[in-house]
Amino acid sequence: MTAALDHGGGKPMRSRLSMAAPPPVRQVEDEIDLLAFLRLIRRQMVLITVVGGLLLAVQLPFIMMMERTYFAQLRLLIHRPPPATLAMQSATALDLAIEVERLVAQKNVAEVIAEFGLAESEEFNPPPRPPLLQRLGLVSPPPPPTEANPQDAVINNFYEALSVRRNGQTNVLEIGFRSLDPELAAQIPNALVRVYLAARGEQLRAQVDQADSWLARRIAEQADRVTEMEAANRSFRAENGPMSANFQLEAMYRISALGNREAELRRQQSDLRAMRAELEAGREVTIDSDPIGAGMSVGIRRDLQLQRRELARLLQIYGERHPDVVSARAAIEETQEAIRTENAGYIQALDARLAGLAEEEAVLYAELQTVRDRLSRMAAAETEYEVMTADLDRERAALVALEQQQRTIVTEGLLPLAEAEILSPASVPRAPDGRGRKFYLLAGALAALAAGVTVACIREMLDRSLRSQKQIAAIPQATAAGMIPILQRRGGMSRAERVRRRQDETFVDAVRWLILSAEQANGGKMPASMLVTSALPNEGKSLVALALATELVRQGHSVLLVDADTSCGSVHAHFGTEASPGYADYLANEAEFDDLIRHDPVTGIDYIPLGTAMPSSRTRLLGGLEVVQRARKHNQIVIFDAAPAVATTDTTSLAGITSQTVMVIEWGKTQRNLVELAAERLAEAGASQILLTMNQVNPRRLALYGFKDAGLFAPELRKYRTG
Repeated sequence: MTAALDHGGGKPMRSRLSMAAPPPVRQVEDEIDLLAFLRLIRRQMVLITVVGGLLLAVQLPFIMMMERTYFAQLRLLIHRPPPATLAMQSATALDLAIEVERLVAQKNVAEVIAEFGLAESEEFNPPPRPPLLQRLGLVSPPPPPTEANPQDAVINNFYEALSVRRNGQTNVLEIGFRSLDPELAAQIPNALVRVYLAARGEQLRAQVDQADSWLARRIAEQADRVTEMEAANRSFRAENGPMSANFQLEAMYRISALGNREAELRRQQSDLRAMRAELEAGREVTIDSDPIGAGMSVGIRRDLQLQRRELARLLQIYGERHPDVVSARAAIEETQEAIRTENAGYIQALDARLAGLAEEEAVLYAELQTVRDRLSRMAAAETEYEVMTADLDRERAALVALEQQQRTIVTEGLLPLAEAEILSPASVPRAPDGRGRKFYLLAGALAALAAGVTVACIREMLDRSLRSQKQIAAIPQATAAGMIPILQRRGGMSRAERVRRRQDETFVDAVRWLILSAEQANGGKMPASMLVTSALPNEGKSLVALALATELVRQGHSVLLVDADTSCGSVHAHFGTEASPGYADYLANEAEFDDLIRHDPVTGIDYIPLGTAMPSSRTRLLGGLEVVQRARKHNQIVIFDAAPAVATTDTTSLAGITSQTVMVIEWGKTQRNLVELAAERLAEAGASQILLTMNQVNPRRLALYGFKDAGLFAPELRKYRTG
């Protein structure tokens, strides 16, 4: 908003007055309030008292039935004696946990119970007692249970009275027993240790006898097995004969010689095959390479060479057709034919030699295989014999170990595995153990009080209701507009009558603050139309609307109060008149507007009651506009008392046509999420301003929450207002 200010004839100076929405309230953490816990207790004193009293009442019968018992304790040291430790070199360490289980074994407990006749004692075998509800006759008795061993109940009670614990990391056991009889409390631990030691000795002897019998059978079986294996070794040795290292050396030497000879034969065969290939190819074979010694003569070779030289000379002199050349060629052909004939005979000799070498190689291979097979059989027999000998040695060692174990068991049977030393026997206690009934009663009361405080804290944590204007400031669509205290009925006068006659100055002052907030939110003047609604029913919106109208008339404004709550309108009841004709009748075109307006002489308020007709939604919206326009013509401030915002769309429709919306919420009851939902719906419908005021504030309860708003209702201020 911009306002122009003229200062004498110069250019107008403009002073900007910002009418924008104020910045959001910053949430500043309060300082730690050490009295907050005490205020919580004061707020929830009734709940704490009820919860604590109920819990204490539940505990009281059990506390009164408690009987003080006597407790006696025995200190027992369990260890392994030195002779037993030396005899059992490989034995594991003594397990104290196992010894404890043996000590409290059911067999030992049953023997102690029988010795002292605890089955006949009412302390350990009480008569069956029906439940409390059955004794009171509230429930019928259950069918008789199946037959059970009565000794089981005695044993269970015995275990509950018995306590066995280890003293630190030592082997010292503290065995205690609790009973109503001090002498019995001292006798039971001593008797239990005595029974345990006797049972431990019998158990050890039985274990030794059982182990000795088992080892004797094992030794006999092992001896038979060793005898059978020795006989098998002798039979195998006799079947395979003596096995010496010389035979293996001779066999290896023979295999080496045969291998060398085989290699030589293969080399000769290779040479002969190569020579035969050369002869077949027509190449000449030298005398040095002739392994047979019957090759071609040197003379034929020399003649062939001379003939070839002569042919070459004649060709140079006479040419190809000369008779001497022809005869020379014929001589050379004869010589070559003789060579071929001699080569054929030589090849046959080579084939015979190769066949002989092949036969010799076959004989050599057979002899080599025979030597190798015999050597392999002898090696396998030697290996098998060594395995049999090793198995025999192991079985003999096992037999020796069993015999040694038997001797050890017999020796250990003479020594105890564990030795128990009573450091301090259980003595008769002089005074009962534990706390008295007063202590448990006090502890129960403190526990009940703590439970009550816990329930109260949980209730406070789950409480999401609004109790301060600071909480309203966190809702973005709304603005806090004060807190209205609760208005009590006095002197047989209703609350509406007290509002009309302005008999509570604190209440009137809170309504004035609401009017001031409405003026500030509207630029310093009262809006022409206002909508008064709530988040939920029965939050006092109608009473606030009446108080708002009453105070506006008091300040000189002309006010028209319209009952627009078509479901539960009560404006006519506040003035003591009939509901019809009214606003709903006008909307349904069943009455004229001038016939609706009524005047209250006490407050000077013009008001329109609810009516009895059921108009349509469209006529409701149009009728609201007409009411606003008519009131504006008569310079009246129209106040609509509408239904809760989340209950019907009529309220949201009116929010869009009125200048300002006042939403009334009940202090300490309306949940924040419902208020936010109602504010969002009103804002979406076009409500320009939403003022949130808390109604029915209890000043005394508010003071217990530590909010700063409690100062608005301080006792000093109430005294000041009342004069």
